Amino acid sequence: MKLEKAMYARSFGEGRPFGLSLDQMRSDDFIHNGGWYNKSGERLGFGDLSIADLRRIAVGIPDGELFIVLHEQDTWLRDVKGVKLDVEAPGVEYVAAKCCYIIAPLLVHFVDRFDWHHGKETATIRDALVVEVLSSEKAKALILAAGK
Repeated sequence: MKLEKAMYARSFGEGRPFGLSLDQMRSDDFIHNGGWYNKSGERLGFGDLSIADLRRIAVGIPDGELFIVLHEQDTWLRDVKGVKLDVEAPGVEYVAAKCCYIIAPLLVHFVDRFDWHHGKETATIRDALVVEVLSSEKAKALILAAGK
């Protein structure tokens, strides 16, 4: 399965990738109204994500793909420093600069944009989810390398 632009706008009912649906709401959300992107900087969909969703994505994502999550405010920006963005496909540079989580096969990365974890390599988040902590620079390098 390839992660394609607007794939959640086209998927309804059973068989939705990773059990997600467009604009989903979760009572146990960990990420509220996040934007979901592929490694090419194209939006897949948006909505709440729970810890169970993050685990399900990490287990089911195919090799070579990345599921990138941006905060709500970064998902809906249309203009950055005078440059108009395509909200549906802001591009790999924008997504790499704004990502907060990157999910790869069997691995969840937390992007520590503000160095809250002081260089630690892992962090434990709610419900015993252990994530690899990446600096913004390492996250950008990971996304750019995957897009090639």
